[in-house]
Amino acid sequence: MKKTAVTCHQNADFDAVASLIAASLLYPGAMLIFPGTQERMLQSFYEDALRWLYDLVSPREADLSGVERLVIVDARQEERIPHVRSLLERPDLEVHIWDHHPAGGESIRATEEHVAMFGSTCTLLTRELRKRKIPLRCEEASLLGLGIYGDTGAFTYVSTTPEDF
Repeated sequence: MKKTAVTCHQNADFDAVASLIAASLLYPGAMLIFPGTQERMLQSFYEDALRWLYDLVSPREADLSGVERLVIVDARQEERIPHVRSLLERPDLEVHIWDHHPAGGESIRATEEHVAMFGSTCTLLTRELRKRKIPLRCEEASLLGLGIYGDTGAFTYVSTTPEDF
């Protein structure tokens, strides 16, 4: 039973799934809960590569009974992560949030928040990985690059920051 679970929002995009993988480097041994995607390109990438490279579990397969810490990436509103709602009801749950979205609606109560207005959550996580001197494999670096590229609209969105580059 894993004491830490990491997840992202349902209907994940490249920023969400890459952030999930990056968070696994910050929280070694964590259970990675991938809620799935509707993006065709990401679905193909998941089938062809991600499911072979990483130990991702679906919400149905996830044993949440021993989880003491939940790490949420690329989201901070409860309605975006219904697959772990039961965990959020636990009063003693430790919650860490890594996100780049502006606050809005009902934000989840977090024990630890890492929020910055970058164009991508991958940018925020990459900054932390570099700070901690955690090395990346080629696959992880490429995935983080895809996450940043996708969420910044190929570096064209007004939300793109110098840090994203």
